[in-house]
Parts: sequence; C-alpha cells; structure tokens
Amino acid sequence: MPRSLTLSTRLADLEMPSDLAERLPKALIHRNVESERIHALLRTLDRCRAGAAPFGAFGVRQRWIATVSAARDSGVEVLDGISRWHLGELTVPWVAVAPR
Repeated sequence: MPRSLTLSTRLADLEMPSDLAERLPKALIHRNVESERIHALLRTLDRCRAGAAPFGAFGVRQRWIATVSAARDSGVEVLDGISRWHLGELTVPWVAVAPR
C-alpha cells in the first residue's frame, strides 16, 4: 500500500485543484466521486483556492501557498512544507485519500 499521495502541478496552468483529478493514480482516478476521500480533498482544495483569490495579486505561488495553508488549517493532514508548496506540490498521507 502507498504511504502518501503527492499532487504536483505547474502553478501557472492551474485553474482549480480539482483539475488535477485527471492525473490521479489509477487506484484513485475512478474513485473521484462524492462519497470518496479523494473527492473530499479536491473539493476542500477548490474551496480553499477560492478563498485565497486575493493572494493572486502576489502571484500564483503565493496563492497556492495560501490555498494549502488554508486546507491544512481546515484539517487536511499535509506532510510537506512551504518549500514544496512553492514548487506546486502537496503531499498527504495515503490514508487521507485511500478508497473506502
């Protein structure tokens, strides 16, 4: 079983974090439905990104950092730190997204 899931994106191309669903691993891609953990994570990231819109004035990296920080503050267990977020990454424990 995997230990974690890392989402990585080119921030300049990111509209919404849920757009990353098309690049999920096979074990999760078909599980992106309302009752699954991965869906909940992506929806939380979308909501946090919308709330971080004012940070867009400071650039895409600052908006992503604010997004991940807000997700962490709302209860998402985040395994990496700001140096990885700056690169457009986010790592969460596998149990947080594992299929039910």
